[in-house]
Amino acid sequence: MNYNIMQIKEHPEYWDRHKKIWQEEYDNLDVDTCKLIVDNPKGTEAKELNTKVNLIVIDELKGLTRKHRWG
Repeated sequence: MNYNIMQIKEHPEYWDRHKKIWQEEYDNLDVDTCKLIVDNPKGTEAKELNTKVNLIVIDELKGLTRKHRWG
């Protein structure tokens, strides 16, 4: 099944997972990168973090969907 980000965001677990994973990934960044993200939440570093988090959440939710549908 092919998913797009808008479909995934409608999943009931999307935002809880996004918040948890975003925090985990943010906590793993160096202090300078964290400062860049806080100072400019629409900047390159923030966008890269969000893209990474979205991909992780999508992969997790796809796994849940497969488990739910097949077993």
